[in-house]
Order: sequence, then C-alpha cells, then structure tokens
Amino acid sequence: MAKEQNITIKEYINKFLEGHVISVEFMRKRFSQILQVGATDTAVLMQDKGKNVIASVTIQKSGDLYCSACKKDFCEHIFASLFSPSWITILQNMAKEE
Repeated sequence: MAKEQNITIKEYINKFLEGHVISVEFMRKRFSQILQVGATDTAVLMQDKGKNVIASVTIQKSGDLYCSACKKDFCEHIFASLFSPSWITILQNMAKEE
C-alpha cells in the first residue's frame, strides 16, 4: 500500500496511526456516552450511558447492520461500532461458515 501511494513504509505507518488517533478522538468527543463493552461471535456490544442501554449490533443475512436497541439498520450505536476491530473477527467467522 505504501508503494501504491509512492511513500515509504514509515510514512505509511505514521499516516495510518495518525488517522487512527484522529478517529479515536472524534469518537471520544462525538459519542462520549457510547462505548464498546464486548463482542460475541456475531455481534458488537455497545453501551449507551445516556440511554442506559446495551445495544447488540449484528450483521443481518441481507448484509445490513442492525441495532437491537433502536430496532434500526443505522443509528449512532451502529456508527460507533464501525470503529471496533471486533468486526474483523466477526467477518472472518462469517466467512468460515460459508
């Protein structure tokens, strides 16, 4: 990927890490009441302190995400969950099942 951008690996890693830090800071400011509290083989669990609820965010068979707390296919819980590295494991588990 560094070659594709015509930069050194060091520059690529620094850009990647800087992007991650910016994302974490954005999430901390914008969604201060929502944080990940766990994950299962099929869901990311998000605690919403403002609404006093734990939302289970899952991927439906259609490929859409679904929030158990809001009963919607897009909400602040889903958006916040997208920053979770747990999705990598969940997607890998889903691929194994196919």
